[in-house]
Amino acid sequence: MFILKNFLVKCWGETMHSDIDKQEFPKMNFDTVKNHFCSIGMKKTKLRMNKYALIEERARILRRMLDVSYATISAKTFTGDAKMKLTNRKISFLQNLVYECREKDLTFGKAYDIKDIEGNNILYVEFQGMQFSWDIENEFFNLPLYRGIRNHSYSSNLGKLEYLILQLYPAINTDNWQPQKLQI
Repeated sequence: MFILKNFLVKCWGETMHSDIDKQEFPKMNFDTVKNHFCSIGMKKTKLRMNKYALIEERARILRRMLDVSYATISAKTFTGDAKMKLTNRKISFLQNLVYECREKDLTFGKAYDIKDIEGNNILYVEFQGMQFSWDIENEFFNLPLYRGIRNHSYSSNLGKLEYLILQLYPAINTDNWQPQKLQI
C-alpha cells in the first residue's frame, strides 16, 4: 500500500468567513485536511453530521456529499487493491447521493466535460446555491442530463462542503456541541 504524503487538497476552511476572494483556496496536505476539517477533523465532523442527519434533510445530503468527496480524494492517495476498494465505496456513495437528489428534487445530472482528456462524464449537483461536481464513469446510473449552468470551476468540493457545514451548523466545532434542529 502506497500513500502519497504530499497530495494537496484545495480547502477553504474558515477563511471563507472573511472577505477574501473565494476562488483563492489555500492548498493543504490531505492529512492536514483530515485533521483540521471544520477545525475538529474529518472523523468528528462526519460523526456530528450523522447526528444532524437524523433530524434534518439538508444535513443528510451534506453528509452524503462529504462521503463522496472524501472517498474520491482517498482513492487518489492509494494504489492497488486499496484504491479499488475506495473507488467502489465512492460509487456506492454516489448511488446514495443520486437517490437523495431524486427524492428531494434537486437539480442534478451528468454532463460531458470537453476539457477532460479521458472523456469522463461529470455529475453535477446543485445544493444551497453551490454547484458540486464529481467525475463519474461514462455509463452511470442512467442519469438525466444536467440542465443547470455549468460554472466550469474546478474548486474543491471539500472546501465548499466545509463552508456550508460551518454556515449551517456554526456550533458543530464547539466543545459543548449538541445537535439542534435549525429554525429557518
